[in-house]
Parts: sequence; structure tokens; C-alpha cells
Amino acid sequence: MNYPKLNELPPPLSDKKGWPWTEESQELSLLMSNGSPWPKISIVTPSLNQGKFIEETIRSVLLQGYPNLEYIVMDGGSEDGSVDIITKYEKWLTYWKSEQDEGQAQALNKGFKISTGEIVAWINSDDVYERSIFGYIPQYIKNNPDYDFIYGDLLTMNETGKMTGKFSPGEFNLINALYGNIIPQPSCFWKSSVFKDMGYLSEKYHYLMDYEFWMRCGIKKKFKYIPENFAHFREHAASKGLSQSLSFKIEDLALFTDLFKEYTEYSEALPLQKNKVLCLKNERLAMAYYKNRSMREARKYFKRALCLTPFRFQNITLLLYILDTIFDTRIAPRWQEQNGKIRRYLNIQ
Repeated sequence: MNYPKLNELPPPLSDKKGWPWTEESQELSLLMSNGSPWPKISIVTPSLNQGKFIEETIRSVLLQGYPNLEYIVMDGGSEDGSVDIITKYEKWLTYWKSEQDEGQAQALNKGFKISTGEIVAWINSDDVYERSIFGYIPQYIKNNPDYDFIYGDLLTMNETGKMTGKFSPGEFNLINALYGNIIPQPSCFWKSSVFKDMGYLSEKYHYLMDYEFWMRCGIKKKFKYIPENFAHFREHAASKGLSQSLSFKIEDLALFTDLFKEYTEYSEALPLQKNKVLCLKNERLAMAYYKNRSMREARKYFKRALCLTPFRFQNITLLLYILDTIFDTRIAPRWQEQNGKIRRYLNIQ
């Protein structure tokens, strides 16, 4: 698909300015610097009732000025006007469909399975690609063929698009990744050949399908961090990461329980990490239940954490949280606050 130019796209609303509304990326030459054709990049956007943001997402893909782009939009049956927006841009889309599905992972897999690009990625329908980033990625992959994934920095923005921060993840390290998702999904691109070796996204997960995919690929595939801004992540009240925090932590624990159980590579390569990781995941879930005042559930997961790493009995704060779940008190947070003040006063790290 040839990329459209700004004056070919539907005009933006009068209050929309800047990238990707009234600005476009620098036009790329027809061939790469080494004289070879640009590899096809396939982008998939899953969407469900994101009519407020999806047009900005679509424009940030189409206005990259990239000569060999394949763009697929998989809508989950939106009823908020999203389909009307998608149809405005359908002449520049390789494929789109609006139908009910069984979750984001299934929608993404449908898109990836019909894609034909050498390089693939997905951008959610409330996020935005950085201007002129597509031309940078194939050049790097061509010059560094040993790497399967490349990812960059992620800018955060609020509902109106105002920048609020920046996340620089640093180099991928499998042990560090066990304890937290360090790869920002909107900023990650990879070779489509990875799917042949590792399979597609697990449809078992509705929130952390990206994390599961990075971890599954982490032992066998090579990741490279590029200190450049690749994308913008939008934080708003309806985004899954903010509105469904407890569900994320439930799935996080299930993910790693399955990972250590089903993939012998983890038990062989990281034998000392299993109990530490599962202890942490149980504690995080326990704290989420504690904050929701679900004391019975909180106590269950605190106890599981202690069984995994008994040395945690030395942690006074954790023991106080368990007592809180038994007697329905709030001693632990007050102790934690006072202990923190004392440690700061004494300059204890």
C-alpha cells in the first residue's frame, strides 16, 4: 500500500493541530540507503469503542510516509461511532473488519495471521506512533540482522494528548523482566518470522498477552533497545491498565504460574527465580485485594507468598498486613509510613 499524504486524508476537526492532524512525516525515498526496497511493515490495530481516540491512531500510522505499509484494523463490534471513523479511512487500509471477538489477543491474532509484512507490530486504538519513526526501524533491522525485536522509549500523555512523562525501559534482561514488564508494547517491532518459531499471542490472556509473548520469546530470541521515542501511550480513565488494576494482577500471577509450569526452559535456565517471582506476584495480588478491603482474599495470597519464601517471616511489615487481614485493622500502612519517616531521618537506604 502506498502511503497517503496529508492533503489526501479527511480534514481534521478544527480544534486538532500538530502531529498527526496538521503535520506529516518526512517523505522517504523509494529505496533504502543501500539501494534495496523497503521491507513491508504490517501494523495491526485492535479496537473496541475507542471512537474518541482511534482517528488519531489511524493517522499516526498512515502519515509515516512509509512506502511499503500494510495496515489492518480489527474492531470488536464497536457501537460508539468507531466504525464510521474507520470507514473514512478504509481506502488506505489493507484490511478492516468489525465483528465481536473473544478479546484483544484473538483480534490481534486474526490480524497477524493475514498480515504479509517482514516486520510487524501493533498499536492500540488510543495510542499514537511518533512522527517519522517507521523509516528508522527497517534500517536498524537490516544493519543488525541478529536481533528479532527492537523497541524504544515511550512517551505518556493524558486524555487530551498533553505529554505527561517518558518511559525509557533500557536493555532487555530476562531476569529483570520476570519481575515487571519492561518492554513498552506500543514501542516494540519484531520480525514476522518470530511467529513461525514461537507461535502467536496466547488468547488465554486478556490484559498481559504482550508480557506473556515477550517472556515466551525471551530465552530464544534477541531484543534490542533503541534510545529513541517510538510511540505515545495514552493514560485515561477507561484504559485497561488504569481501570482494571486488580484483574491485571490476577492475570499476572496466573501467567507466571503457567510459565514456570509449562515451559521447562524457565525451570532450567532460571531455577533460583521461580519462588522469588511467584512470591512477589502473590504479594502484589494480596496488596490489591487489601486495598479493595477484600481481607479474606488478601490473607490467602499473603499466606501463599510466605509459603513460597519462608524467610519473608522476617519482614515485620508483611506480618502486620497479615494481622490486618485477620483483625480487619489498618496497622500496617501506618507502621509503613512511620518506618519510612524514621529511615529517611536516619538516612537509611
